[in-house]
Amino acid sequence: TVPLDTSTHDRPNRRVQTWTVATTGKDSDAHVKRAYRQRARATEADSEVSSPTTTSLRVSVPPPVGHRRASAQGRAARTVALLAAALAVALFTGCGSERVAARSEAGALVAVSAPARGPQAGLARAFATGVAEGVRRVQGHGGPALEVVRLDSSAPDGRGTDPERVAANVATLLRRGRVRLYLGDLDSQATAVALPELNRAGVPVVTGAPGAVGFDAWGPGRLTGEPARYYPHGNRTLVRLVPNDSARTRLAAQLFARQRCRSSVVLSDGTLDGEAARLAFRAAPRTAGLRAPTEWTYEGGRLDTAVAAELAAAPRPLCVLAATGGGARGLALLASAAAAASGGVVVAFDRFDARARALVARRARSRVLVVTWFRSPGEDAYRELGRRAGRVAARALAARPGDRLSLARLMERLRRETEREALSSLRAAPLARPRD
Repeated sequence: TVPLDTSTHDRPNRRVQTWTVATTGKDSDAHVKRAYRQRARATEADSEVSSPTTTSLRVSVPPPVGHRRASAQGRAARTVALLAAALAVALFTGCGSERVAARSEAGALVAVSAPARGPQAGLARAFATGVAEGVRRVQGHGGPALEVVRLDSSAPDGRGTDPERVAANVATLLRRGRVRLYLGDLDSQATAVALPELNRAGVPVVTGAPGAVGFDAWGPGRLTGEPARYYPHGNRTLVRLVPNDSARTRLAAQLFARQRCRSSVVLSDGTLDGEAARLAFRAAPRTAGLRAPTEWTYEGGRLDTAVAAELAAAPRPLCVLAATGGGARGLALLASAAAAASGGVVVAFDRFDARARALVARRARSRVLVVTWFRSPGEDAYRELGRRAGRVAARALAARPGDRLSLARLMERLRRETEREALSSLRAAPLARPRD
């Protein structure tokens, strides 16, 4: 058992840290605020695959000593961070902005959103580097003039993305008025906050890493009200470069079948990525000839020792799907599962940078496989994702001087370019093998 203290993960002023995507003030979305605490009833009623034999456990803890004081300090820190974020976005020509010169549609702005700190920081740098490389490649053949600006979506404590910061970045970006495309984010919770406001403004979103099915599809993994809740304007304005969690969980089930697993467990960290993957996986075992999995939802605090004990006592061969977002809570859950599922197989999605993966590898007593879209997970995969996103953006925005594309024409171009650049094949790459 490797108990990891995650009581301060993600949002230090929330008792239970589940799906904290709600924002405040004029940037709030009522649909985002209302549904998440009701997911056990709503999502299972809405899921298209029933799972009567599965069980679930929710773990919650009382607030730590000094909770009220920590909340005030957290709000103050967040206020300072949001002011800094707004200033950073307003000053596009500063450190986070890169002007890429070429010939047509001068001044078009492309925003790249990703966390600069936390377990995804290395992925964010690789993604932004790849975007710049992709744009330059198109410009070498006469592509458009673009300004690429990087937005930091990380929480003040560096443990993941901060939905309020994402909302503040988007609001400031839209006030600027020149943004034509939004590339990112790296997790579904941030995308769930940004997408509705960008849709209202007619700004398309190109994404790859977030796997939540409900952003643009029907089927297992879709939550109540999805995908309509993300598109108040009515038109779908999101395009993917990587298959969603429905395809990723099917691959995980195939891997489990090859291992001849007697038991399978799905561990969700309670984020939008984790819960969407948990629901998407329900359809996969049946098609792979497996029994329905045991499901656990983790909601913060110290890792419940019952989860580790369950993994340690489960019949072998044991297979575990670690359904997580990219924050510190997801990393803690993955590391603990890899340690507790001794001799088993743990499958995770490509959500963590090299430092985070090294932490998991050091503690693993199971074989850990990472589902990715490139020949190797992590920074290489995200740099390639960024390259393709940059090429899609540059080619879609190419136009004659003075010709401003309508949203319909821009979406048509994006879909055409996405068909060319999509990373449609998934594979499982080894992260760690059991220690002796």
